[in-house]
Amino acid sequence: MKRVKPEKVKAPKPPKPLKPLCKFVLKVAYLGMSYQGFEHHPHQGENSVEAKLFGALTYVRLIGSPDEIKELDYARCGRTDKGVSAAGNTVSLNLRVSDAEVPNLVKRINSALPDDIVVLSAVEVPQSFSAQFSCKTREYRYYFFESDLDLERMESACRLLEGEHDFRNFCKWNEKYEKCGTVRNIFTCRIVKDSRIFCETVSRNSMKMAYMQCIGSGFLWHQIRLIMNVLKAVARGEVEPEIVSSMLADPRKEAFEFTNSMQDGESLVLYDTTFENLNWKLCEETDPEKILSAMLHRKLMELKVASSLMEYYSDRISKREVEPKEPFVHKFFNARTKKN
Repeated sequence: MKRVKPEKVKAPKPPKPLKPLCKFVLKVAYLGMSYQGFEHHPHQGENSVEAKLFGALTYVRLIGSPDEIKELDYARCGRTDKGVSAAGNTVSLNLRVSDAEVPNLVKRINSALPDDIVVLSAVEVPQSFSAQFSCKTREYRYYFFESDLDLERMESACRLLEGEHDFRNFCKWNEKYEKCGTVRNIFTCRIVKDSRIFCETVSRNSMKMAYMQCIGSGFLWHQIRLIMNVLKAVARGEVEPEIVSSMLADPRKEAFEFTNSMQDGESLVLYDTTFENLNWKLCEETDPEKILSAMLHRKLMELKVASSLMEYYSDRISKREVEPKEPFVHKFFNARTKKN
């Protein structure tokens, strides 16, 4: 009788020790045209910049799951709306990363992100750091065509917005404002001509562009877009620049006619966010302007391809409507005759 050797039972491998949690702040640039906004909302599915960012961080195993929000200690600087882009939004969170992995951290995250979202830099910060509350200034730029607009009148109105004011008439009301209020401080508000940017219209005429630069400690919901409503009305001569002073002087007055509608979000960019004693390690490959330029070029190519396809199929459809249709029976017998 053969003796059966007892099978060797392999001892289970000890679990790999978890990498330490380190707090990082990420500088993010993105084109917002394809997204429902930066902030992730469950009812919107995965179509937000934040959802794509969390997905990339999970895929490269820097976080366990975005559901572990307490462990991540996550904070965002700007909650940009649908269509709004950014050249320098920031988020802070805990990542599981070793010292040896830090130099390649940005490339690792970008490898899992779509083409219209890019992490520009990653800096390790203390656990007390918050992208929301540690931010000193936020800079927004709203781009527009110069045509038919008096930029000097716009500039005069911009100057009246500078300083600490109650911007109740320049925002969309939110219940949280009952606690935190609607007083904000705008450090700089001005109109800048940008000769580098132009657009070809249907008539092939080059149109110069400008932008409103607005720098402050923080902003209210839709504040920049509603400010642009007023500035454009001033520039067209519909109202005087002093309307700004009237709106700031009586913040509890019912909404002015300019706040009934808003400028579109696609022209708005969260251009930069600044923090005290924080040095971003930006290289030439992650220069914000070059990154945004490359993103816009890719988007322009996509739109040109889509436009060409639409023109092609539009021509085909119109020709089909004009040309008489050959009955199927005739078509069949004509084909048989040719074969014979």
